Amino acid sequence: MESADCVSDSNMAPTASQPDSSLSNPAPSDGSSYTANPDIKEMLQNLPSQRYLASMLNKLASSFQMKLVSLGSDMRHIGHRVRDLEDNRDLINTQIQHLSSVIEQQTSYLVSMMRSLDDVDYRGRRNNLKVQSLPDTSSTNLPAMLYKLFNLILGKAPEVPVNLDRAHRLLRPRSSNSEAP
Repeated sequence: MESADCVSDSNMAPTASQPDSSLSNPAPSDGSSYTANPDIKEMLQNLPSQRYLASMLNKLASSFQMKLVSLGSDMRHIGHRVRDLEDNRDLINTQIQHLSSVIEQQTSYLVSMMRSLDDVDYRGRRNNLKVQSLPDTSSTNLPAMLYKLFNLILGKAPEVPVNLDRAHRLLRPRSSNSEAP
């Protein structure tokens, strides 16, 4: 099957059935006879025909067509993968933004809790000398009063001896409530 795209016979090399008149033995101008080289004649006879070249061109075109179809399917596959990656990137960016805002909220909450904990700790240290259940130690026996206090905390009888290395009071009297600690 020959298509209209094929090259016409006039543009093709001569075949064995159609000798080219321009390649025939021209008569020399000096009147002597000239004969063509037999190797050239043989080479001209072995040149491919127009049908052979057209079939080779069709085979080449179909091969290119198959390669282009394969390349097109590969490009579509790559396009789908790129689209999926871009969608996944958008999802990951959204999640990162959400997690960043959660981390900022938790950081501010943690700072607030640390400030509250410090406040409670400082308030507890401020009033640790004001214990209502402790008797005035200026006139009583300090070791006996400490035995009773520690036994009360430990849940034992007040007479049980507690091993204390030392027991002493402050060197100055207790400050009034209006003074700073």
